[in-house]
Amino acid sequence: MILRFGLVVFVLSFALTAVLWGAGGVPLGLAWLLAVNATAFFTFGYDKQIAGTRRVRVPEAVLLGLALAGGTLGAYAGMHLFHHKTAKASFLQRFGWIAAGQALLLLAYFIWGR
Repeated sequence: MILRFGLVVFVLSFALTAVLWGAGGVPLGLAWLLAVNATAFFTFGYDKQIAGTRRVRVPEAVLLGLALAGGTLGAYAGMHLFHHKTAKASFLQRFGWIAAGQALLLLAYFIWGR
């Protein structure tokens, strides 16, 4: 399941990146961030919508992978707008580590990378 869902969400992210970059003229890095954040947001919404049904859920590894790939803000917005995964401590801890790591990388970039 992880591979199947992972493939779907990342193909969607790459396709949206191509549209934004190629046809929209958005710089590649920004296009990726917009695409992966939109994908993360809607994936959290989709998973919340099918929760409690007999349909196959999106694995947590895929949700966390989207955040790790740069979709942290979209994932955070989806978590809170859809009230999804906000009470699961193990998920929140892993999500927090991803967000903290990205914040440190961003800080390092602005301090030393420019």
